[in-house]
Amino acid sequence: MVDYANSILGALILTMIVSLLVASPFLIASIISKEYRHPLRLRADLASFSAGIFIGTVTFSIMEESIKLGDIYSMGAGFAIGAVTFSLVRYKIQNKPASTTNEGRQQNIDSDVSLSNNHIEKKGNKGEKEIQTERTGSGKLIVIGTLTDSHPETIMIGVMIALGIPGLFPTALALFIGNFAATIVGTRELIAENESKRKILKRWATVFIFVTIGGPIGYFLTLFLNEYYLSIVFSFAAGALMSFVTEELIPDAYRKVNWHIGLSACAGLFLSFAIFHFYH
Repeated sequence: MVDYANSILGALILTMIVSLLVASPFLIASIISKEYRHPLRLRADLASFSAGIFIGTVTFSIMEESIKLGDIYSMGAGFAIGAVTFSLVRYKIQNKPASTTNEGRQQNIDSDVSLSNNHIEKKGNKGEKEIQTERTGSGKLIVIGTLTDSHPETIMIGVMIALGIPGLFPTALALFIGNFAATIVGTRELIAENESKRKILKRWATVFIFVTIGGPIGYFLTLFLNEYYLSIVFSFAAGALMSFVTEELIPDAYRKVNWHIGLSACAGLFLSFAIFHFYH
């Protein structure tokens, strides 16, 4: 175990600092992304890159620490609960009744893309075809999905600091990078869905607040739960994160398919591995 702070106050301050670090991309990336248009190719790469980062974080850190705190059964239980929770939340949002504005079906996409029947097919610079499908509400799903998985992640950060679990820095860094890339994708999706910039910032500010307070919540959970139940907290974050990756980020990259999204995912996974290898 690692002694992250010599006092409760010092540990709480550290918890807030790290939680702010993990949550800061929601504000920083949304402010940057709302002002600068990103081509669909880049958004696809960012979605697949962040998917690789998150998969690496789950594989090399969260699930491993969950088993150390408990066992395969507590890890499996938390993982299943997290995955089901995210999927149900996503299902409820996706099947929400459409708004009265154009029945929630018509979308405005970046000027370099033309939309017809929600399917876009265009020639790439080198003659390859890109088939891109835009889905109503995709941006909102990314925002909600990010909140659903990032809140448990910062709760996990608070637990790590309270118990002195090693790997705090690489975990926080990997989550920061993944959240930054995912926020850019979600912001551009919201803009494509005709959301006002003020409303977009308000959405991400809400995510920022909820994710930030997760750290102190996790810290105080250690006062009431033993390590076996904390193992479930860790794996809950892993399950929610994996569902977010497979239900939102990877499909979003696929809808804007180009030949290098696989390379972007591999780059994200390798970067995650390198972070945990050198800084764990």
